[in-house]
Formats: sequence, C-alpha cells, structure tokens
Amino acid sequence: MSVKWLRMLPWAPLVFAAAGCGGQAGPPAPADTAAARSALHIVLDAWKKGETADSLKDRRPPMYVNDYEWRSGRRLLGYEVRNDDLSGGALRCRVTLALADEQGHSVSKSVVYAVGTNPAVAVMREEDP
Repeated sequence: MSVKWLRMLPWAPLVFAAAGCGGQAGPPAPADTAAARSALHIVLDAWKKGETADSLKDRRPPMYVNDYEWRSGRRLLGYEVRNDDLSGGALRCRVTLALADEQGHSVSKSVVYAVGTNPAVAVMREEDP
C-alpha cells in the first residue's frame, strides 16, 4: 500500500458516511464557502496555538483535520491564505505556511488544503505541490 493511500485511511469513515445508504444520488453538495474559509482559519489558528488536530473533534460542530506535518509535531509559526476556489464538493485553499523545522529554523511552504462542510467539516492537506 502506498504512502498516499495510508494518509487517506483516516478519511475513509467520512467518505462512506458521505456516500450514505440509499440517500440522495449524485455528487455531494458543494462546500459552504464562508463556513469553509472560517473552518480553515480556526484549524490553522489552533495549530499555531499549539493545540492538537484531534482536539478539534470536540468542537461543535466537530472538525476533522488531516495534516501530516501537524501530526508529526511540526510547529506552525504563521500562515497566509493566498487564494481559494470551489472544486467539486470542497473549497481548495492555497496557503503559505511558516513552519519551525527540527532545529527551530523557519521554513516556508506553499500547500493546498481541501475544506469540506458536507456532511462534516473536514480540512485535509493535499500532497505537497
């Protein structure tokens, strides 16, 4: 199994929940763009404050986050949302992250997050561009 598929495993329950059991056919409803933008800022602010990604599951509504650098312990020093566009059911947001590397030096990265709001709030970092 490739690393890419292993990163997707935590999202499997959401995918199956979104598919439903005999519910409405067709693609998922598009993300609420205002709610998706707000969710992205809440998630990145939580990371910057030193919270864990799993702590966001306790919010109302719960937020599900998948970012491998956050989960590996990297610190977020700052971020800037560059642009976003609706693609399928998710809002895709290009963000510049300022991260602290293992020696504490600042490293800048441009990444893309897919933010969904239906059926749950989910923020998933896509592969590095």
